Amino acid sequence: MNVTLLVLAYSGLWLILTKSDWQSLIIGIPFIITAWWISPKIDHIKVSLWPILKLILIFMVKSVIATVDILSRALKFKIDLMPDTMTYQTKLKRPFEKALLCALISLTPGTLTINMEESELQIHVVDRRSNNYDEINRLEQLIQACTYA
Repeated sequence: MNVTLLVLAYSGLWLILTKSDWQSLIIGIPFIITAWWISPKIDHIKVSLWPILKLILIFMVKSVIATVDILSRALKFKIDLMPDTMTYQTKLKRPFEKALLCALISLTPGTLTINMEESELQIHVVDRRSNNYDEINRLEQLIQACTYA
């Protein structure tokens, strides 16, 4: 990509993040230059917009459902939980995809990624009777649909 366009894109992103504060560009210039310098070194991938929007929408809906579930469990007189840890083998290859999966798992109420080694994730779940494996597998498939080589 043309250097000028790339620097303008990063500057625009900086202004969006700082709510169009032009004075913040003084602080942002080193970050913009660093981003410009690092960007050719990153393994470029192609992304598909529709699966990304679908992932965001499904994640938001599942988060609301999971939050209601955790809230209803917390408000019960007798809390009926069976916490446990589970191991999940991911098929994702790229480190950023694995990191995204871990983040999405941890942001979903009732689950938390404890450890990641190679393609094995160790996950804490609030209730082992839930279909956690299927939910994580669905997130993984959505991430795979978002990126392609």
